[in-house]
Amino acid sequence: MVSEKALIKSRAQKYLSRGNYKKALGEFQKIVQLDPTNLRALLKVGDLLHKLKRADEAVAQYKQVARQYVEEGFLIQAISLNKIILHIDPSQEGIDKELADFYTQIGASSQIPVEGQTAERKLPEIPLFSALNRRELHEMISHLKAKRVAKENLICKEGDHGDSIYIISSGKVGVLKYSRRKQGDILLATLHEGDFFGEISLIFNRPRMASVRTTKTTELLELEKQDFDDVVGAYPSIRGTLDAFSRKRMEVTSQMISSFSSSSWAKKATAAMV
Repeated sequence: MVSEKALIKSRAQKYLSRGNYKKALGEFQKIVQLDPTNLRALLKVGDLLHKLKRADEAVAQYKQVARQYVEEGFLIQAISLNKIILHIDPSQEGIDKELADFYTQIGASSQIPVEGQTAERKLPEIPLFSALNRRELHEMISHLKAKRVAKENLICKEGDHGDSIYIISSGKVGVLKYSRRKQGDILLATLHEGDFFGEISLIFNRPRMASVRTTKTTELLELEKQDFDDVVGAYPSIRGTLDAFSRKRMEVTSQMISSFSSSSWAKKATAAMV
């Protein structure tokens, strides 16, 4: 027997496909009533409010979802939502600081054992972010720019000068290396939400060692060189954090250049090649 939630979701998708955003919104709101923790449905409510030009309601919804993202350890997605909020309402300039404060507060409290729990709940480690303190994190977040890239488009090309770090907030990309023997690109790895690439070229001022192409429409957070220099200028310790992490990735890369493996180990290594 089909569940009530499945029927509502089916109707919601039908209205979406027809462009009837008002009725689709009503159905997704019903899903949220049945399951208030459904982040996808909560996000879709915000998206539909935005499409219906109900800006204040959309901003409030996005803020709620961003907060839940942080509580679940999805900081990258929360940052991406902040950028949407600022695009809708530039007066919300304090949200980056609020997000940094909330994330560091959650991270600190998760280290404290709670009575009745058998284990401590810890936020997942996020490269480039987890090692930053509250002020450094705020500075980093405030300089990130949101960018959408359509399916089958190059983000960066092998041999080009690298002047940005990219973080995937949603979507999927392939890391490609040109093979003279095969006279074409070889897929080295696939990167998903939360993965990042490009810091080696930016930090060490070297050409891109691989290309990156989207395999579906992808949302990125980009830190450009000028913004990177501004962040490091304000908080020099950030460079040390990035340098240490990047050198570790380069060590792994040097061990697998010739393997062209698609394993998770290779995934981490090939990201460092870009």
